[in-house]
Amino acid sequence: MIHTPWTVTWDASDTATLTPKLPTLASPMIVPTWTTGQTIPDGVYDYEPPRVEKGPDLTKDSLFMFLVVGCPLILFVLICSCVFCCVRSCRKKRRQKKATIVAATNDAPTSPPK
Repeated sequence: MIHTPWTVTWDASDTATLTPKLPTLASPMIVPTWTTGQTIPDGVYDYEPPRVEKGPDLTKDSLFMFLVVGCPLILFVLICSCVFCCVRSCRKKRRQKKATIVAATNDAPTSPPK
């Protein structure tokens, strides 16, 4: 089992009172080890923020935009078209059925007038 190493930090105002005399740091540095009397050369341990690699911008990719915008839009239009056709077909069948019933009642023999 490996223990977590200590991290030692100090304020700039504390350096005058600490013993042994601490090295002066010109910029934010991460110094892995330091021994008394050792000077730290400039630029050796300068802190560099981690580089964030940018991935590809998917919003500019035409395939991505087609999948995100085009496919749902096409699917919506297809579903609406199917619903429209089904409703229209049902209404047409209902009208034809009603017309045949009306025609059958008109063709039925009527009782002779009295």
